[in-house]
Amino acid sequence: MAGFAVSDITPPVGTELCGFGKFRGRKSTGIIENLYARAFAWQSGERRGAIIVCDLIGVSSDITRDVRSILKRELNLPPENVLVAGTHTHSGPATVKLIGWGEKNSEYLKTLPERIASAAIAAIGKLSDAEFEYGEAYVDGISYNRDGADLTDHTVKC
Repeated sequence: MAGFAVSDITPPVGTELCGFGKFRGRKSTGIIENLYARAFAWQSGERRGAIIVCDLIGVSSDITRDVRSILKRELNLPPENVLVAGTHTHSGPATVKLIGWGEKNSEYLKTLPERIASAAIAAIGKLSDAEFEYGEAYVDGISYNRDGADLTDHTVKC
């Protein structure tokens, strides 16, 4: 089974953004597009879990722990079955410890775990039958693997 949902995680206008270099010290002056937590929930037999991707620079271990705690309390979802990730946008609020990359808005951060978890809660509530398939393809010329392999081979398996 699978379910999908989103929750709004847009910070208040005036929140410092997580920029770097010449973009340090920027604060939001308005909202062009909201920021979201997008959740994919799954269930197979008695096992279920969620993957939540947030429009944030990153997600700290504290935020992840709190989201997992909420989902354990609300849905009895095992913490090890919950993945929380960020899209790595520099046009969102500072949410992880980075020196000189934006000051955190503590009031916003207090509300963030509940807002992120609400996407997974809604996705679990929308579980319906689903079928999954897996595929892979080779894509030439868009990137290369820097793990010490021959760097002249730019073939990427996606």
